[in-house]
Amino acid sequence: MTPEVREQLEIFQDFLHGHAKRPTTLEELVPGVDLHVGACDAEKSGRGGVWFTDDGEAIVWREPYQEGVKKEVISDHNLTGKLTNSDLELEGTVLHHFVLGKTAQVEGETTYTGCDNTPAVSWRTKGSSTSRKARARILWLAAGLQREQRAHHRIGHLCGTNNRMADDARRLWHLSDAEFISYFNRTYPQINSWQLYRMPNAVNSLMTSVLLNSESNAESVLQELQRHTLSGPHGLPSATASPSTQDCQRSMIPCSSSSSLELNGDVEKLPPVRDRSGVERLKMPCARWARPFPHWDCLIRG
Repeated sequence: MTPEVREQLEIFQDFLHGHAKRPTTLEELVPGVDLHVGACDAEKSGRGGVWFTDDGEAIVWREPYQEGVKKEVISDHNLTGKLTNSDLELEGTVLHHFVLGKTAQVEGETTYTGCDNTPAVSWRTKGSSTSRKARARILWLAAGLQREQRAHHRIGHLCGTNNRMADDARRLWHLSDAEFISYFNRTYPQINSWQLYRMPNAVNSLMTSVLLNSESNAESVLQELQRHTLSGPHGLPSATASPSTQDCQRSMIPCSSSSSLELNGDVEKLPPVRDRSGVERLKMPCARWARPFPHWDCLIRG
């Protein structure tokens, strides 16, 4: 038995044991109203993003990549690297949801993230890729984190020219934390001042191991991530019930799992996103199945 086959069997075993202990809820499978919305971005220097929570908070986060990761990014000057920029974008979406779990109530809720990397959006939406390398470990970790948070994470394409806030979050390393927050309050003013979430050093180290170490155990990494994750701000329990499932548009708008994620020129010409309404305006809507399940309406009425 090869190590790859053993790893896959262990993943299925963990999956079965986990679902035997705690069944998956409907809210984790079916998207509802997007309670928290945000955007993220990543490249060789680091990753970052913004969240707008349902209670009006504006949260920004950023975290540089460790030198070991930077040395493995494929480029014109490094053709033997192990990581693509899309791998970094994919990993950034996982940290993005980790941050939300630390700063807002997510259990039973739907969240939405805009990302300007088409492959990362496709991989996260499908939950799979053809690679058995770091990409596969990141996707396993993303699925495990969503299950642990008991939330539904929607991800859609956000054109790079519109994704200015997340772009600033991942690249302005010449600014101190105080200068960084001052820049965001000045450039992207909100009703409430921006809050900077500082990533625990241990979390960055864990994600580095997932990116670089083929022997990294995603299950143990997930357990460590959960050890650093609170159930909400200051650990307070949620006081609101989950909203009802949203009524998706009937028009055949491609969802984020579509193979065609290109945006038309009119959308690309829109001004950069500066607040929650900007993310809402450009987010990818969900779409009904072209062929609904037989007798679905009758089952509902009955």
